[in-house]
Amino acid sequence: MRRKASALMSDWFAQCESPQDVKSLYRRLAMKHHPDRGGDHESMVSINLEYEAVLKRMNGYSFSGDDGKERVYRWDEAVEKAAMEMVLKALSLRMHDVQVNLIGTWVWCTGETKPYKDALKESGFRWHPKRVAWYWAPPESHSHYNKRATLGDLARWYGSKRFESSDENVPA
Repeated sequence: MRRKASALMSDWFAQCESPQDVKSLYRRLAMKHHPDRGGDHESMVSINLEYEAVLKRMNGYSFSGDDGKERVYRWDEAVEKAAMEMVLKALSLRMHDVQVNLIGTWVWCTGETKPYKDALKESGFRWHPKRVAWYWAPPESHSHYNKRATLGDLARWYGSKRFESSDENVPA
């Protein structure tokens, strides 16, 4: 059922039980309802407002990670927005055979990145030689994880979403 943009929308995220659920649903909704993808501005504004409000309410939410450790979600508006802007910036580079991964609040680019080295540098990404990937971390963030952890380990611990930058669904 398609929602009407003029209706008051307060239930986009009603079924979400965790910050991970909210973020995952937000990405799907943004890909479907963004004006650049055929959606409408009013729907996207409604989704964005509710996304922010729901995550703010979940500040302090405790959950067990896949590694069995207890974690606590902390809302930081600037970090959340910066991470999503970097995902969109990476996707806008339209890099073929490159995957853009949001792991926690860090953005990782993997795959055949060599032809895009200069563009990634200009966009603010840095090279991680041990993980053989380009990454962007929020300003003033500190790495608290095991230096020997793989990207797969990080994804399990902090949650992740993978984007295919060569996908035809990427907004221009």
